[in-house]
Amino acid sequence: MATVSERSPDLVLLLVRRGYGSPRRLETLRAAVAERLAGETGFSGPVVLGFAELAVPSVSDALDMFADRGRIRVLVVDLIVPADMSLRGWLPGALHDWANRRGVALDIAFSDPVDGDPAFVSAVVSRITGGAAEDVRQSPATDSRPSWNDPPDHAVHLFACDGPRCAHRGSGAVWAAMLAALEEAGLRGKTAERVMVTRTRCLYPCNRGPVATLHPGGFWYAVPDAEAARRIAVEHLKNGRPVADLLFREGGR
Repeated sequence: MATVSERSPDLVLLLVRRGYGSPRRLETLRAAVAERLAGETGFSGPVVLGFAELAVPSVSDALDMFADRGRIRVLVVDLIVPADMSLRGWLPGALHDWANRRGVALDIAFSDPVDGDPAFVSAVVSRITGGAAEDVRQSPATDSRPSWNDPPDHAVHLFACDGPRCAHRGSGAVWAAMLAALEEAGLRGKTAERVMVTRTRCLYPCNRGPVATLHPGGFWYAVPDAEAARRIAVEHLKNGRPVADLLFREGGR
């Protein structure tokens, strides 16, 4: 029987990115990897997903579930194609910072990127040469719909950063709280007062993250937790009073 490694991890984390409609497929992949790993190596530890951005759980969210163990040996399997070398550059240090804040002894290793594996290249070639493909020539044309002509009515456009560093700092839970607070305040309906929320990739002031910017007005907010999100929703977006202690730039200055 094959083994995972000489120092078997307690936890295998599959590092992924989200696409539209991908969570169910990724969960199917996670379950298949766990089953095959157990069958071929006897590994019985958890196999979990960690999203680099735009989805939960983030990598740190996934590790939070095991922080009470005190010591964790983690193998991160990089499934992002193409590999994000910037992410691989800063994430290990950010995870050690996470471990220090949680009081966890973290032993972590990153796999080589999957896109450099000859087996991955073979899988791509097999899709080209294997002959199994879906014929979509009879599919109805859907690249133009009347509903795609006009932007929805809204008074404010909120750009909520969900890039890798903000995700690492808990943006998933923060923006969920923001959406819930906007819903409660009556600012999510199809009305002229609507706040349109767009979750984005990196907005750049990473050290302040999670961050959001509101337009018109060019307001930039540091939104460290769910309570901060609720305050911005109620005090600024509903009642029109900027939240001074969370605001770090206004009007582009």
